[in-house]
Amino acid sequence: MKKGNIFYEMIGITLATALVAASVYFFLIPSDLPLGSISGLAMLLSKVLPLSMATLTMILNVSLLILGFILLGREFGIKTVYTIHNLQYQGVFGIKDVQDTLGLGDSLFTPDKLECYGCANYMKAGLVYADELTTVSPSYSDEIQTAFYGERLDGLLRARKDQLSGILNGIDTALYDPATMPSIAQNFTPKAPVTGKKA
Repeated sequence: MKKGNIFYEMIGITLATALVAASVYFFLIPSDLPLGSISGLAMLLSKVLPLSMATLTMILNVSLLILGFILLGREFGIKTVYTIHNLQYQGVFGIKDVQDTLGLGDSLFTPDKLECYGCANYMKAGLVYADELTTVSPSYSDEIQTAFYGERLDGLLRARKDQLSGILNGIDTALYDPATMPSIAQNFTPKAPVTGKKA
């Protein structure tokens, strides 16, 4: 999925949810009109249980969210981003140590998942399972896809290059130039500081 699409998807979901909530709160509940799905069930249950419709809606929705996550896995509703700051610090441990500590089965310790050159690799797990990957700069994003800088994860990073992007640290000095910004009361430069300002 393209990066811009995720933003618009989340905005659309948020607006649609707000619209549905407003219609339920302002129109359907005061009129005692039956609702469909979870809201309808919550409304019916609120007539026979000592819980508010809002509480029952939350309980039912959270239950369905958990059930959906269990049945559908990471593709269900939750998006993740993994940011690589320094590829050298990967969190590499013995597979047996990780299995004993976390109680994970053998099925996760394969070359396409957590196993990396005979060890368990936490960074590799993040790279495999995250929806999007970011680094601290566009140049670092390119560098870590090479054998020289890839720290034995370059193949995986190349395979996920469509989800990998570098975000440059710092600010846009042209956009946020205090000498020309129209949004500040008095423009200034190092050679022409703000005058009349109390310390």
